Amino acid sequence: MRTHLMSLGIAFLAMSMQLPAQEVSRAQVDEQKEKRMEWFEEAKLGIFIHWGIYAVNGVSESWSFYNNYLPYEEYMNQTKGFTASKYNPKEWLDLIQESGARYTVLTTKHHDGVALWDTKAGDLSVVKSTPAGKDLVAPFVEEVRKHGLKLGFYYSLLDWSHPDYPNKTKTETRYKDDPARWNKFVQFNFAQLAELNKTWKPDLYWFDGDWEQSAFFFSSSSVICPICGFFVALAILPQSSLSFKRRSSRRSAHSAAARRTCARSPGKTHLSTTARSRNCAAMYTRPTGLSAVPPSGPAMPVTAMPQSLPVV
Repeated sequence: MRTHLMSLGIAFLAMSMQLPAQEVSRAQVDEQKEKRMEWFEEAKLGIFIHWGIYAVNGVSESWSFYNNYLPYEEYMNQTKGFTASKYNPKEWLDLIQESGARYTVLTTKHHDGVALWDTKAGDLSVVKSTPAGKDLVAPFVEEVRKHGLKLGFYYSLLDWSHPDYPNKTKTETRYKDDPARWNKFVQFNFAQLAELNKTWKPDLYWFDGDWEQSAFFFSSSSVICPICGFFVALAILPQSSLSFKRRSSRRSAHSAAARRTCARSPGKTHLSTTARSRNCAAMYTRPTGLSAVPPSGPAMPVTAMPQSLPVV
């Protein structure tokens, strides 16, 4: 027993001696983040581009079918006429640069769920579902980089076309309480974000659509571990199935131990990244009861992906 207590004491002393160096690492992470985002503070002007199948008939993007101004089928029928035949990203970027803007943001996917890139996570995209038949994000990104501007991606968290998203229109829902389907949708979101980040690594992300489900249930703040800067996805449940008292622990999810762990080697992308991301995901959930647990049943699994995303 005495030996055991002595071992614990030595271990605690060793951990205490490591704290200053680890706190310095946290400060270094903060400094790196501030340095990385200096351009955004200085840019001032950016150009935001909405473009998608809604350009065919000139109707409101996504909202026209959601608000029942026209049937969903009629809105989606625009996919048949979306050719992008006059798409010239160089001309776009020439104008953007001439305006004096320092960055631009493209809607990679609006609430209608139609992706402008060749997504492998689902079947609804301009590549697979329209006569355009090609990736429209790639040439845009190429011109942004050629013009020396910063690149931003808009991404809709909600998706009124996805079979596993609960809402379709303001009067039609697919389900109200189905944890398995909701979890599938969350994983779909993270899969698409992983594609965007791995392929193009934009300078910023613009997320939209968290009013139907709170940012907590979309796991929005878990897209980025705020300490280590890595892509961390949490499997979560819809609001109706989650104990509401757990929401109050959101802000304190990263304990001091988690901050120290994540700050040890920020910015690296070698094999240890995966382990660190899993560690961050675990610390997001287990110490504070953040794991989404229905009134009866086990916690949902935690999924971590090591792709690094910029923190805005």
